[in-house]
Amino acid sequence: MKTKKEVLILEHTADYFLAAVSCHRKNIRFVWELNQALNCSFERIEDYEIVLKKGQTAGFRMFQWHDPEESFAYVVIENKSKLGPLIPEHGKMDYLFAVTGEVDSVNTRELLSTIKKMNDVLLAFEIDLENTKSTQNLILE
Repeated sequence: MKTKKEVLILEHTADYFLAAVSCHRKNIRFVWELNQALNCSFERIEDYEIVLKKGQTAGFRMFQWHDPEESFAYVVIENKSKLGPLIPEHGKMDYLFAVTGEVDSVNTRELLSTIKKMNDVLLAFEIDLENTKSTQNLILE
């Protein structure tokens, strides 16, 4: 007698905006320039860590700014560590820029345009969360 096999597929659903940024400035300088361009005050927070397939823990420097009058936050994470990139599909990009919380209250197109206009930014683009498999490495609240 054949048994019926059921498969549970877990899909990663993201509720944030994510962009990749290429900027050869050190993280502190890049974040300072973001503060000036976006009129905010990023703060360094605990490193974002993931465990790689080899069992090693990779740490990525992370900065956050939360709008006190709104229910969204900006997050900047270095995309590179000594053990490799956080998002390998975009491994040549230096930073990840995310908007978390109520993303719909933010004009992400205008935000990305502002980031692109920054002096030291070489390239910035939105990451397609549905078609970028390794975004499952990134869990933002």
